[in-house]
Amino acid sequence: MVTHEMMAIALVAALGAAFLRLRLLQRLCAWIALWAALGVGIYVTNEILKAIDRLLLAGAR
Repeated sequence: MVTHEMMAIALVAALGAAFLRLRLLQRLCAWIALWAALGVGIYVTNEILKAIDRLLLAGAR
């Protein structure tokens, strides 16, 4: 699933940002972690909205 890969990317990039010595690589890893975390947030929010929509449609019947 998309979310699992994005969470793994975010975790590895965050660890890289925390433990790498070169500042350029730290910043690169921090940006990658931010991108992946935003992707996960958008995906999860979309899934929650779909579930709410399904519940509202089922309740309207």
